[in-house]
Amino acid sequence: MYGCTTTRRLYPSLFHLPKVRHFAKKVCAQLRNLVSKQDVTDSHSPSRYHLQPFIRSSLVESGTEHLQPLCYASDISSSYLSWYICGPTVYDEAHIGHARTYVTFDIIRRILEDYFHFRVFLAMGITDIDDKIINKARENQTTVLDIASKYTIQFFRDMKALGVRSPDAILAVSQHIPTIILFIQKLIDHEMAYVTESGVYFAVDRLPYRYGRFRRIESQCTSWDQESDYLQDKRDIRDFVLWKRCSSEDEPGWESPWMTCKGRPGWHVECSAMINALFGSELDIHSGGIDLLFPHHENELAQCCAYLEKENWCRYWLHTGHLSIAGRKMSKSLKNFVTIQEMLSNQEMSAKEFRMFCLLHHYQSPVEYGKEEIEEAKQTWKRLVELDQRCHCFFHQHEHLEYAISVSPTTIATEMSYKQQIVEWKAQIAYNLSMNLNTPLVIQTLLVQCRHMHRWMDEWENDTNNRIKTITRLGILRDAYRYIHKLFDIFGLELPSHSDKGKSYHSRDDEWIEIIAKFRQRLRTVLKDKTIEDQQLRKRIFDICDVIRDEELKRMNTQLKDNKDDSYQWHYMSNHENNSNKVS
Repeated sequence: MYGCTTTRRLYPSLFHLPKVRHFAKKVCAQLRNLVSKQDVTDSHSPSRYHLQPFIRSSLVESGTEHLQPLCYASDISSSYLSWYICGPTVYDEAHIGHARTYVTFDIIRRILEDYFHFRVFLAMGITDIDDKIINKARENQTTVLDIASKYTIQFFRDMKALGVRSPDAILAVSQHIPTIILFIQKLIDHEMAYVTESGVYFAVDRLPYRYGRFRRIESQCTSWDQESDYLQDKRDIRDFVLWKRCSSEDEPGWESPWMTCKGRPGWHVECSAMINALFGSELDIHSGGIDLLFPHHENELAQCCAYLEKENWCRYWLHTGHLSIAGRKMSKSLKNFVTIQEMLSNQEMSAKEFRMFCLLHHYQSPVEYGKEEIEEAKQTWKRLVELDQRCHCFFHQHEHLEYAISVSPTTIATEMSYKQQIVEWKAQIAYNLSMNLNTPLVIQTLLVQCRHMHRWMDEWENDTNNRIKTITRLGILRDAYRYIHKLFDIFGLELPSHSDKGKSYHSRDDEWIEIIAKFRQRLRTVLKDKTIEDQQLRKRIFDICDVIRDEELKRMNTQLKDNKDDSYQWHYMSNHENNSNKVS
């Protein structure tokens, strides 16, 4: 691995990177540990198949700088990471704040599954019973079911448009009422909850474990719960409602063992009961936006610890930072509310550009949705698309040509320097993804590599004497390109050359364009023969060649360039290039 003598001798500059060197030692230690513990009966242990990432949990006691190794709870072959994500309260259209959370966690899920090779089972909760839904139904003179159904469908339609993978399980609150009632009853039986005229409340003062593990509680005079209408029935200001009495007949409600009239669950107990029913006594990952951290996730943690009679219930808590507009949290009252549909339909950002926007900001960091940030995402995506198009055409043109084998010491040394750079940036990417999924640094590393790739292809195309055009160098460039493609497939960003619109390597369109370009290049080579005396004919044919290049091929969304050495190169044009040509 990185620590071996041969690697140090071939790639000495790799070990001048302190963070990468430190990471390499961790990797070697992990591998040595696995080898030392290797057992034939345990050959299917999932820990043998992936590098271990480290993440930062949101719990206060985790510390702001403390990273925890992410691993399976057990080492049996059927292990998987159980992951629950709080879904939307379906009373209105989803906005770009929701998009930031769910696209970001989709990126993390893809990295865990496709880069680190974890088996993940992700469940999403949908709050389809809530005061906001009830009020919306009254305003529109329709039923709660109609409102919830309409916006649930709209939410998943938006997620599909943004390229978010579907959850493995969708848990709607209205479908889990018996589960929630049983969960509450056990808390009552353990004297962790009490019944009043207005509903059932969780008794925080009865909790044997510390309350306030996400936020340190400094004062007893703050209302911890959104259920302020029921404040008069609480024994403690920190208590929160588990089950509340219906205030009118048009509200959805269910019979319960605790009161004669119908009621419905409180917000915090819904997720806890559904998670427990699906995953049992231990959850690996719980995630949501930072606005859910307190009181929602604080109260979930308290309920489940009380229910299970254990101090720890969820192993990792992940939260995305706030998305703000003009320095303020997005809100309808401030008129800075942008729905996902508005963003996509107004072409402010495409789904891929928005995903790049999420990649450019660490998942735990707050992010501003402003002109500079939007433009940065657009330009970053454009640079990667341009590299993809150039590489696609470059390798297509050289795919079936025969090149020399590297024999010159100078040529071999240059090719080794190429390979060394690629090894170094792959190691840097592995380090950044392993250290709390730092995608912004990964994108920075890829952009640096883009410049190297362009420079290497420029050197190739400017080599009129075929001194550096070797099989080895072409293979090194192709491997680097494939790795970039692999990363972006992992991130959920399909580059154009791998999409239906981008034309695959062996598509019929590629073949026809190559025939046209090759015929035109041969014809131009013949016309440059000074023995042909008919200058007027030569000029007319050259003009026809220019029309094919500048008009006909561009109409086919293709850019053709003539090189000084009589060679050529072509690529499919991006939307930006198309628009520039139309303006000119």
